Amino acid sequence: MEFVELGDLQSYLRAPFSERDTQQIILQVIRGLACMHAAGYAHRDLKPANLLVFSTGPQWHVKIADFGLSKRVLTDLTSLRTNAGTQGFMAPEMLGLGFGEDDSSDDDTQKSYTNAVDIWAVGVIAYLLLTGEMPFSPSEPRALGRYATSSITSSIPSCVSCQLISSSPS
Repeated sequence: MEFVELGDLQSYLRAPFSERDTQQIILQVIRGLACMHAAGYAHRDLKPANLLVFSTGPQWHVKIADFGLSKRVLTDLTSLRTNAGTQGFMAPEMLGLGFGEDDSSDDDTQKSYTNAVDIWAVGVIAYLLLTGEMPFSPSEPRALGRYATSSITSSIPSCVSCQLISSSPS
């Protein structure tokens, strides 16, 4: 086991990150997820506390950690159904939100989700890094549900997502 002297990304969230630093970090997380997803694994608990920091800016180096809730999905043999993860970073479908008008049914059959829930968590992390705030309050899951069913509009400035996609760190 390796000791990571710089700790996790959570301990660096005292102020918003620059766009350049955010791009570096998010790109590394996405590359790590690409490897996991290609092998059929979903992490299901991505958050700053599960991103280990090996070097800080100007050349951030982070690695994904804590695979305790990860699961391998084998086509036609397994599926992702468990409500697993950390509130605030969990995608709406993990919480049973956004599947239709009656999300509060007492139906015992849980809907399955895909490894795309990891991408949702990356978006939450990017938003948190850039703004210093969570996009949705973990204590208000109904707001997340309304967003997932398009009943409310996002407060995320369009320039944030465009800039993350249009330019890569040099």
